[in-house]
Amino acid sequence: MNWVGSRYLKASFTTMQQGTAHEATSQALACEWNAAPRLALVLAAAHILSVIAILGTHLPGWIKAVVLLCLLVSAAYHIDRTWRPAAASSKLLQHTPLRFTGLMLKRDGMGAVRTLDGRWLEARISAVFAAPLFAIIKLKSDNWHWPRFVLLSPDMLATEDYRRLLVRLRWGAHGI
Repeated sequence: MNWVGSRYLKASFTTMQQGTAHEATSQALACEWNAAPRLALVLAAAHILSVIAILGTHLPGWIKAVVLLCLLVSAAYHIDRTWRPAAASSKLLQHTPLRFTGLMLKRDGMGAVRTLDGRWLEARISAVFAAPLFAIIKLKSDNWHWPRFVLLSPDMLATEDYRRLLVRLRWGAHGI
């Protein structure tokens, strides 16, 4: 699979926006995600609990220092990625390879994801977990050695888009 031409996807997305909801669901499901402040708060809480757990162990001080430094870097990286919209992220994170900002899912499980720089990458999209609180999707492409996983929360998408995405992930082609 190769990079999908942005002209093709823009045309498909425009067609979907102009059509009715039924026409859009019969073609493909397209959505773009935004900042996720609730997810950022959950990540911050998880990092804080990890710090407390590390400080409560009987490990040597230098091991604690290394682990705490790793947790600090992890917290800064992941919270920045989820708290702010993609365009407003720090310069360091804008150069992160394959940071995804949008998704187009066809009925056959194929689709495309949009990267931060606006390119579309064709991928097979499947659900790892889909629930009202969050969804984890797996993206596989011939261009990658390993699949990529994306965590989506309801505050990242419009309410209707998130609902339609959950239905499509749970029921596949038999969904909406």
